[in-house]
Amino acid sequence: MGAVGWLIRARLRERWGALAVIALVAALGATGTLVALGAADRTANAYARYRDRANVGDVTINPSIFSRDIDHVIRTLPGVESVTSAALFAAGDPNERPSRDPETVAKNESIQVLGSADGRYIDMDRPALDTGRLPTGRNEALVDVEYAKDHHVHVGAVLPLGFLSRRSQLPNQGPTAGKPFAFARLKVVGIGTLSDEVLPDGVYFRYRIIVSRDVAARYDCLPDAPGPNATMQQSVARLFPTDCATSYRFYSLSIRGGERGVSAALDSFSRQSAALTAKLPKPVRDNGFGYTLVSKTTTRDERDRIERSLAPIAAALLVLAAAAAAISVATLGLVLAREASRARNDQLAWWRLGLTARARAGVIVVPLAVAIGAGLVVAVCGAWLLSPIAPVGTVRSVDPSPALEISGSVWLGVLALTAVFAALVTLVAFRSSRRVGARRGRTPSSSIRRLLSVSKRPEVDEGLRAAYSTNRGAGLVVTLAGSAVAVFLAALVFGTSLSALTSTPVSYGWPWDLAAIGNFGYGGFDIHKVGATLDHRRDVRSWTALGFSSAILVDHQAVPALYTVDQRSLDVPVIRGRLPVAADEVALGSRTAAEHHLGLGDKVTVAGFEVASRRATVTAIVVLPSLGPFQADRAAPGRGILIPEAMVNKLSVRKGVTFVGITLDPGVDRTTALAGLRDEIGPWDPTGYPVLRYSNPIRPPEIINARSVRVAPLLVGGLLVFAATIGLAVAIVISVRARRREMAVLRTLGFTSRQLRVSVRVQALAMMFGGFVVGAPIGIAVGHIAWRAFASELGVVTVTSTPVRRVVATGVGGAAIAALAAARPARVAALTKPAVTLRAE
Repeated sequence: MGAVGWLIRARLRERWGALAVIALVAALGATGTLVALGAADRTANAYARYRDRANVGDVTINPSIFSRDIDHVIRTLPGVESVTSAALFAAGDPNERPSRDPETVAKNESIQVLGSADGRYIDMDRPALDTGRLPTGRNEALVDVEYAKDHHVHVGAVLPLGFLSRRSQLPNQGPTAGKPFAFARLKVVGIGTLSDEVLPDGVYFRYRIIVSRDVAARYDCLPDAPGPNATMQQSVARLFPTDCATSYRFYSLSIRGGERGVSAALDSFSRQSAALTAKLPKPVRDNGFGYTLVSKTTTRDERDRIERSLAPIAAALLVLAAAAAAISVATLGLVLAREASRARNDQLAWWRLGLTARARAGVIVVPLAVAIGAGLVVAVCGAWLLSPIAPVGTVRSVDPSPALEISGSVWLGVLALTAVFAALVTLVAFRSSRRVGARRGRTPSSSIRRLLSVSKRPEVDEGLRAAYSTNRGAGLVVTLAGSAVAVFLAALVFGTSLSALTSTPVSYGWPWDLAAIGNFGYGGFDIHKVGATLDHRRDVRSWTALGFSSAILVDHQAVPALYTVDQRSLDVPVIRGRLPVAADEVALGSRTAAEHHLGLGDKVTVAGFEVASRRATVTAIVVLPSLGPFQADRAAPGRGILIPEAMVNKLSVRKGVTFVGITLDPGVDRTTALAGLRDEIGPWDPTGYPVLRYSNPIRPPEIINARSVRVAPLLVGGLLVFAATIGLAVAIVISVRARRREMAVLRTLGFTSRQLRVSVRVQALAMMFGGFVVGAPIGIAVGHIAWRAFASELGVVTVTSTPVRRVVATGVGGAAIAALAAARPARVAALTKPAVTLRAE
C-alpha cells in the first residue's frame, strides 16, 4: 500500500498539467449540463413559486352588480378560507385631452384603476415587483410594467387621477355625465406584474394602476340592494351612489382543498346569486341587471395556460441537458483514454515491480478521480453563478431578479454525473491495467495511403500519413473535432430555424398585413359594411372575417374557437389536409388534436352556444392565430378549433364578426394603407366601442417565449464547444509529441525546419477536416430533428433552415482553431535535435 500511495502522489506531481486539462473538460461539460437542468427546473416552477410567495387566490369572480347581499354570499361560500376584494374604479387622467385617434381612445379606455380596502394586492395576489415596493402608504400607487413602459412612468412620478361616479356613466345623466366628482394625486412607489399578467397579451392593452388602501376606501362603496318593490329610479339611486367610483368588484377567494374545492364554491354561488337576482325589483331585472358570474379566472386555468406556453422551452432545455451530458461523457472518455494510454510504459514498469492489476488501476484511478472531482466542484460553482439566467421566457416577469441558487434537479444531475464519471474512470483504468505493454499502431492501407498522397511534397504526405495513422491519436482528435462541430452546427441550425420562425408571421398563424378587432372580441362588426369597404379597395388583395367563442365544446371539453364568416378568402396556414367548408367539417390545432387523440378523417362531437351539437370530421390540422375575447381563454398556434360558417347559427354569423384580417397587394405600404382605412374602419362596429387596429403581427406567448429560449442553448453550447476545443488542442499537442522520434529520423534524412513545421500543421488540419466531415452532417441532422420536435410542440409550420454560409464559416473557423493548436507544437518540431531525441528514446 505504501508503494501504491507513493506512486499516486508522484503521478499527481508529474501529470498535474494533464490532470488540470481533464478537470477543465469535466468542469465545462458538467457546467453546461447543470445550467440547462437548473434553467429547465427554475423555468417550469417559477409561476408555482410566485403563486406561493404572493398568496394568489384559487379563483377570482366578478358578480356583475355588487351589494352587501352578494358580498355576504361570496364570503360565506362553502370551503372559503379567505376573501379579499378589489374595486375597478371609473377613473382616469383628468388632464387627458380628447382624441380622435382610435388607438389613443382605445388605450385610454383600457386603463384599469384598481384598489382594495381589505388587503388585495397586499395580503393576497401580491404583484411581482420589478422596481420599488407595494403601495402601503397614503396616496400611493403601483403601476404594471406595460403601463410604465408605454407611458414612460418611473418610481417617484406623480399620477393625477379623476374619479367618476358610476351613475354619471349611465345614459341620460345630464351635465354630470362623464365628469369627475373627486381628484387625487398619487405617488408611484412600485412597478410590477400582476398574477394574471404573466403571459404577454399582444391583442389588447393591459394598463393597470393599483391605488393604496386609503384611496380605495375613499372612493369605494358597498350599497344595500334595493327592495323588491323599488322603482327603477329608486334602484339606481341605491345601487349607484353619486359619491362612489366603483364600476365592478372582483373577489379573490382561497378555498379549502384548492382547485378541488373551486367547482363546489362556484356551483353554490350560481344557486345563491340566482335567488338574490329573483328578489331584485322587476324593472331592474327587465333592464338586464342581476347577480351573475360575468367573469371568473381560476388559478388552475392560468397555470395551465402558462405551462402550455412554457412546455416547449422546458422540453428543449431538458434535451439540451441530455445532449450536454452525452457529449461531456464522450469527450471526457476520450481524454481519459488518452491519459491512460500515456501511462502504458509506466504500467509495464509497475507490473515488473510486482503490482497487481488492481493496484496498477488504483494508481491511475485516484489522480483521475481527483481531477474529475475538482472539475465537478467547479461545475457546481459555475451552475450556481449562472443560475440567474433562469427562469427563461415570459415567466421571468414574476421573478425579475432571481437569486443565486442550486435547485434539487441540479443536485440530482451532480449525483448522476458523478456516478457516470466514476464508472468511466474505473472502466478506463482497469482496461489500461490489463493491457500491459505498448501496442503497435497500424498505418493506413495502401489504397488509403494513395488517396492521402495528393501532393508530391514529402512534408504534406508525412503530415497526412501521421494524421490518419491509428497510433497518432487520430481517432481521438477526429472525434473531439467532430463533437465540437456537431454541437455548434446543431445549435446553429436550431437558432437559425427559430429566427426564421419568429420573423415569418405566417408560420405562427398570422398571414395578414393589417387587422382590426371590434368590441374587444365580443362581436359586433357589420359584415356588409366590411365588405363594402374592402371589396372595392385597389390596395387590398383579400380579407378574412372571424368570430371568437369561448363556449365551444370538443368531445365535451371547452376549446377556444374561431369561426369563419364569408369564407371567400380564409388565410389560415394549413399543416395537413384542407380547410373545412361543410357543416360537418372542422379543423384543429395540432396540440388540441393530440390532446383529443384525433387525426385527419376522425370524427369529433362539437357543441356550444354558436353551433348545434353534431358529429364533425377533422379535415385539417391548422396553425391558428392567437386571438380571442378580452380576458378570456385564447386560441394559439397549436391550440383551438376552426369552424366553417356553414356550421354556425345565423344569429352568430350576423352578430359575431369581431375580427378582420387584411392582406395587401405586394408593394403596398402598411402604414399608408392603415391611414387610408382609418376613417372607414370605425363604422364597422355600430356598438360605439373603439376599433383596435393592428399593423404588426400579434405574437402568441409561445413565440415570445421561444425567442427567449436562445440564451440558455447558446451558453450551454458555447461551454461544450469550448470544452471540445480544449480537448482538441490537447489531443493535437499529444499526438504531435508522439511523433518526436519520427521527426528526428525525418530531420536526419534531410527535412528542414520549415518542412517539419508544415508537416505538423498539415497533420492538425487533416485531423480537423476529418472531424468536420464526420461532425457536420451529424450536427445538421441533430439540429433539424431538435427543431422539428420543438416546432411540433409549438404547433407551428415546421420550416427548417440550414445556414450554408455559416456551415462553411464553421469549417473555416475549425481550420483556424487547428492551425492555432498546432502553432506551438510546430515550432517545437522545428527545433528537433536528432541526436538528443534518438538518444532519449
